Amino acid sequence: FKVASGGLNAILDGTITSWFTSDWIEANPSKIQSIKDMILSNNSKGYIYCCEALKELNYLTKLNTIKVPVLYVGGDQDKGAPPETMKEMADKTPFSIYEYIANSAHVANINNADEFNQKIISYLTDLGATQLGWYLYDRQTGYDYGMIVGTFSVIYAAWLMYEKNWR
Repeated sequence: FKVASGGLNAILDGTITSWFTSDWIEANPSKIQSIKDMILSNNSKGYIYCCEALKELNYLTKLNTIKVPVLYVGGDQDKGAPPETMKEMADKTPFSIYEYIANSAHVANINNADEFNQKIISYLTDLGATQLGWYLYDRQTGYDYGMIVGTFSVIYAAWLMYEKNWR
């Protein structure tokens, strides 16, 4: 591991270029600096342990057991979860669809936030969500995220829609 000998700084540039498109990196230097600072604020050992855990992760064999609607979203230039892999996962998951985000790499919700948010809003609307702001309210923290902010809120919103419409 590069991280074991050089810390998170050893993978910083490679992480940035795999998470974001070169055009976005060039157009957003202050945001890139904030993201680099966030990456470097993490614990190197924790990062190594997460990488070890991910090496053993294999969702593909269980996807056919999912019984709730699923939206797979990924960047069209994502090298970590390439479109072919995301499409394969969607094909193996009942009640699922795959949407790609144009001009985006691994962190599409930042790389192309407007298109990402629109895909999520459309999906939740199709599921029957009419009060998206309420569904993306974090009950644990009391924080109102407004519209779309991240995976866990989206999962929570999709779960609420499942409970309301399919159970």
